[in-house]
Amino acid sequence: MSELDRDFWETFNEMWEELFGPKFVTGQVARPPMNFLELEDRFVAQIAVPGVSRENLQVEVRGQILLIRGIRMDPYEEESRVYYAFEIGFGPFERRIALPEEADISRITTVLRNGILEIQIPKRPSRIVEVEVEEG
Repeated sequence: MSELDRDFWETFNEMWEELFGPKFVTGQVARPPMNFLELEDRFVAQIAVPGVSRENLQVEVRGQILLIRGIRMDPYEEESRVYYAFEIGFGPFERRIALPEEADISRITTVLRNGILEIQIPKRPSRIVEVEVEEG
């Protein structure tokens, strides 16, 4: 899939979610719901990944972009089955978060608890630069 196609489907899925709520589109990369908040000393990202094991999660930083990827496995994939409802999507998912300048990417920590992946991103302390006066 080209980057243009990926952008189209990402925009389409965002609009769909705004209108109708989350929906997994088969064959596409899903976008799990998330919160991203700022506290006094850090930023926090919370991504809903129920049923996803730690081994199937990846958190990566590329420049100032936080990339969260994973896959939710279908536990009945190998068995013959008939769905009467299909609302829990299986397959790959991804979220990208543009991090603010003051994010200290060298000190990011993650924890997976009760189906929520929480990522703590400390803020870099601000720095006051002393102004020197040149006599002359």
